[in-house]
Amino acid sequence: MERESRCCLTLFIFVIFLKANVSASCTFPPGLEGTFDSTREGTLEFNTTTYGKFTISTQSQTFSDLDFECHIHSGTQYVSKSASFTIFSSDFYAYMCLDINQVSSNLYYYYYGTQPLPQANNARVKIYPISTVVGSVSTVCDEATPYTQPYSILLKNDSIATEEMQALPADLQGYFNYVLDDGSTNSCENETTYLDTCTNTSTLMFDYNICNRTTLYSDSGVLYCLYYNQPTTGTYYITLYNNDTTVDNTNTFRYTCVIFERGSDISYATQYPLECLNSTFMNSTTVTSPGGTLTLTHNGSCPIPTTMATTTVVAAAATVDVASLTGGVLGSLILLVVVLLIVIIIVKKKNNPNDNGGKMASKVQPEVKAFDRNSRPMFTPAPPKMMNGDFGNKDVAPGIIIDLESESDAPLSLEKDYTLPVFSENGDSPEPTILGSPFVRLEDADIAMNTPPPSTSPPEEMHRRYSSAKPNKKQFGSPPLPPQQSPIKKFAPVKDTAV
Repeated sequence: MERESRCCLTLFIFVIFLKANVSASCTFPPGLEGTFDSTREGTLEFNTTTYGKFTISTQSQTFSDLDFECHIHSGTQYVSKSASFTIFSSDFYAYMCLDINQVSSNLYYYYYGTQPLPQANNARVKIYPISTVVGSVSTVCDEATPYTQPYSILLKNDSIATEEMQALPADLQGYFNYVLDDGSTNSCENETTYLDTCTNTSTLMFDYNICNRTTLYSDSGVLYCLYYNQPTTGTYYITLYNNDTTVDNTNTFRYTCVIFERGSDISYATQYPLECLNSTFMNSTTVTSPGGTLTLTHNGSCPIPTTMATTTVVAAAATVDVASLTGGVLGSLILLVVVLLIVIIIVKKKNNPNDNGGKMASKVQPEVKAFDRNSRPMFTPAPPKMMNGDFGNKDVAPGIIIDLESESDAPLSLEKDYTLPVFSENGDSPEPTILGSPFVRLEDADIAMNTPPPSTSPPEEMHRRYSSAKPNKKQFGSPPLPPQQSPIKKFAPVKDTAV
């Protein structure tokens, strides 16, 4: 028994804590504060946790000016609890579920998420004794979703409707002729009526100069689109704001709801004050009183807006400007790269002046046979004073290239197309090197080139004299390499093919 009492006490404390915690944490959406016009309830006052005033009628009594406090919420569903009221000496709370959705900071649409209560004239509320604990949103928000009932609108007082309006459905944008049936007579049936939704795609403008019958409960014939939804394809529920300065709530209303259905050539619509009714009482072709029907004949589509064309032209021009700028920058970069390359080449040539000389030298370089054993591909003609040959002179450097000795005292002569045979500094005689000059050709200078007379000195004597010659460092630079011991070969003169 004691254990059961403790369990009950614990459960009671937990329930009390849960109620206090849930109530304290429930607040309405930010921005939903102040005075709002409701298409269903009239004027409603909201703060962060409460809203009102509501009137609830039961089968026996009517309770007015009830405030509801935010109790619990989940997502966009808010469960609120009324102040207590007494029915037949018992106290009760009324609970209401609002599914609130924001369109802008001043505009909301909402659904009543509670099923109608027959005992309260089908008001969408739940009524429980104050002892009943409501701890779940689904206890009160029992209407199936998606909702089949029409939505309601909350627009903050002193809002500028033109700042809250939005574009009409594309199916309702165009030029139309229309016939209005208010349930008793057809208005403007035999007249050329005119409805324009192209000048401003957020506005319906009726031309009352042709048919002055009030349409959509507006004396001015100008209505703004605040909000619409599309429950099925081609069918729209549209809430319109009447631009009349004043309304009488009998023939003219601040808000009008239209159900519009698009056809190929003819479209249909119904009108009803404030907000639409559910499908039992209203669709696109029928509606209960004081509603009315509209038959709309299509008379033309909206042209492309001038602002759109201008924007397109400006965008195209901007694209061209960007392309031109990009091309100019790219061309400048290419030109800069070319100039830099030219400068680099010029500087490189200045820093390497032997480039061209090297090419010229390669053209006049003596051709050396593969078997030429000279370490340096060069030749040195004998000076003229050595042509008669005085090999007794010990001062002759061994590095000089010596001609064969002539037996006669007559000076040697060069015959055309011949070169002088030479000895290498290593002691053996290579094949005669071709003699050529890029500047003077011997045949062009009329120089007689004759075969030199045979030498009377034996090759051994010539080699001895060559080997015993002392080097002259001042004249010839570094000393020559020691001669290799190889037989001296004598080569006959050959024709100069390079001349």
